[in-house]
Amino acid sequence: MTHEEFILKFYETVWSGGDIAAIDEFFAPTATLDGFAHDMSLRPEDLVVFTQGLLRLIEQPRFEILHILSRDDQVAALVRCSARCARTGNEASITAQIMLRFVDGKIVEAYNHYDMVALFIALGLMPPDTLERMLAVHPLR
Repeated sequence: MTHEEFILKFYETVWSGGDIAAIDEFFAPTATLDGFAHDMSLRPEDLVVFTQGLLRLIEQPRFEILHILSRDDQVAALVRCSARCARTGNEASITAQIMLRFVDGKIVEAYNHYDMVALFIALGLMPPDTLERMLAVHPLR
């Protein structure tokens, strides 16, 4: 299986299929996942909780790899992530950049940068002008 096929299988199984227990099939037990939250490094068991929380907010998640670079045991990809808001039915689409390192067919390091602000705006959880307010040093209220 190529790295691209592996990544798509992960998204299809865990996110689109909702098989959260399958996370262990894709990540080594000691894997580290960075970039989901500021100064926070996750383990596979933390990803279970993160995934459960996000899947409560969205429906029909879909993923498309727009660009991928692979060298030896390392992969970098630009991914489009789309879903429907569970509460409003609104469509949300964001991009993410991921960098992964593999050992023995499993991810041991993951560096993730998902546009969570754009996602939360699209889901109606943050105001549409969130970025502008933050740049202008205005509160989000």
